[in-house]
Amino acid sequence: EPGLTAVRGAELYAAAEAGYRTGFDAFGPDSGLFPANSAYQKLYGSIGGKIPIKNTVLMLRAGGGYGNDLDELSAYMIGGQLVSADVWSLPLHGYYTRELFAADFGLVNIQYSIPVCDRYKMALHLYADYAVINEIDVTTGLADDWNDYTGAGCGASFRAFRGAHTLLQSGYG
Repeated sequence: EPGLTAVRGAELYAAAEAGYRTGFDAFGPDSGLFPANSAYQKLYGSIGGKIPIKNTVLMLRAGGGYGNDLDELSAYMIGGQLVSADVWSLPLHGYYTRELFAADFGLVNIQYSIPVCDRYKMALHLYADYAVINEIDVTTGLADDWNDYTGAGCGASFRAFRGAHTLLQSGYG
């Protein structure tokens, strides 16, 4: 996966997960307890890359996931701005971190970075995101409602104390 300060790079990722959970009778809100037993399967894939364009960098990422018998605990959690935090961080700028629970989804992220000062690795970033999500209704546990979401954001990154890379950003969705 291309790092935060990389100028070029590519990623290709595929994952499959199957799980079984039991003994959850006591968990969940009183009006909608989680299922006592849950057997689920997930498939996920993404492709992306960072492309230098003169002095700027364009990052593109497209991914999607399919789930079978997912509930609120095993769902794909989409939203937030955790760029490159981990493989299951599915950013959608302008939404709370992992706000949307999805059984199936498609997601496209675009980032355009403009370097400002090489000495401090300072850059400005613009973000645009689009997702189509088969949302899990947390009250019924059913996923049969496809919705479109868009997000946009901006940010600044720089090298802070002791060389730590810092990223400040905001989003609207």
